[in-house]
Amino acid sequence: MSKDVNRRKFMRSAAGAVAAGVAVPTAMSEEASAHSAWQPVYTTDRLNIRDSPTVGGGTIRTADQYTGMRIEDGPYYNDGYRWWYFRVNGDADEPGRVRGYAADDWTTHPNFAYPTWGRISSTYWDTRDGGSRYHRGCDITNDYGTNIYAAREGTVSYAGWVSGYGNVVYVDHENGYQTRYAHMDSIGVSSGQWVGDGEYLGEMGSTGNSTGPHIHFEIRRNGDKLNWPMVEDTYLWSKTAVPKNFPYISGTVYP
Repeated sequence: MSKDVNRRKFMRSAAGAVAAGVAVPTAMSEEASAHSAWQPVYTTDRLNIRDSPTVGGGTIRTADQYTGMRIEDGPYYNDGYRWWYFRVNGDADEPGRVRGYAADDWTTHPNFAYPTWGRISSTYWDTRDGGSRYHRGCDITNDYGTNIYAAREGTVSYAGWVSGYGNVVYVDHENGYQTRYAHMDSIGVSSGQWVGDGEYLGEMGSTGNSTGPHIHFEIRRNGDKLNWPMVEDTYLWSKTAVPKNFPYISGTVYP
């Protein structure tokens, strides 16, 4: 099938596209530009996740636009497309995590990745205190001791206790950006330490103003708390893309 097949045809279900049963090709050894195994990416449009790297593969689900993913294997070349095997986060239509194949034409790289795996229990603009206060971050729940990782490389500017946050780590990034990781049970880094993309920061807990084990995750710039597309009660894979490109910050993450 030629590369110029239109997106609508590509987005169709397997029925009526190409005969099923095509053998799965072996991943080729060369690294495709911009994409490589274990990189986070997110969808720029609705995208079929398939059970094989072909347009005739069965559709596991159709991921919404702005769904965070992480490359697990590939690339595979078939039907004029470059395919990868992805870990795919939940979305508004299907909250559960899945694995599957998709072509990379409708994916792009993020500036930040999610720092852990679990369920999004609270999003930006959720209300607190009976509606008198708004949430300014993303809460991800899981068990005590779940690992927390750096969303992007940077320097730990603070690691310790802050009222409300409990045990918290601040990581400073370029051009005024900072990520914060609150309510941790234990902290595994110290102030002044350089951390790489996806490097271990500590473990999930319920310290500070918290009613159960979770991580309160923020992205800030020059002190302002920033928002991105997130859906409550969806499940995340660890180190998948935060689905937004933030202004004035260069490069992508490779955790």
